[in-house]
Amino acid sequence: MSSPSLTIRLEAILYLKGRPVSVSELAELSEVDRKEVEEALIALTTSYAQRESALEIVNQNGRFGLQLRSGLGDLVKDRLPVNRSTATPRTL
Repeated sequence: MSSPSLTIRLEAILYLKGRPVSVSELAELSEVDRKEVEEALIALTTSYAQRESALEIVNQNGRFGLQLRSGLGDLVKDRLPVNRSTATPRTL
């Protein structure tokens, strides 16, 4: 069985971290160099931008995160059985 691509590994890391992550930290966690991470982040960001998805990859001051697209928070806030005051946010 082959290992997941770097873009899939980065997507998983961003999801699991639940907070913005630097390129250096992503490189360390994925065990590749920064250049490879930067290239994979471009591909991942482009992929999310080109598809219809509730999620997006954002770059905030050189830290990358996976978050709910703006405008969707109101749509789901009353439909989820989650106590928002105790839930860990997934947005920047």
